[in-house]
Amino acid sequence: LELSPLPATVILMNSGVHLAIEGARTLDDLRALADRGVDVLACGTCLGYFDLTDRLAAGRITNMYDIAQVLLDAGKVVHV
Repeated sequence: LELSPLPATVILMNSGVHLAIEGARTLDDLRALADRGVDVLACGTCLGYFDLTDRLAAGRITNMYDIAQVLLDAGKVVHV
């Protein structure tokens, strides 16, 4: 939230989807980013693997095709 400019997109994959579910400490920050126009994407396959699909509370569910397209179109990618 303190970055300027804000990222265009935040992608949550693998265990990162746990950051956007009910009860996550990061939920308020992800919601605030979304409210400020950041596209928060959560991998639907990953949510399904962890049985978290119904608990997603920030962002939207997407698929690997869309995630790959966002990454390919990005001018800069930061990963952790």
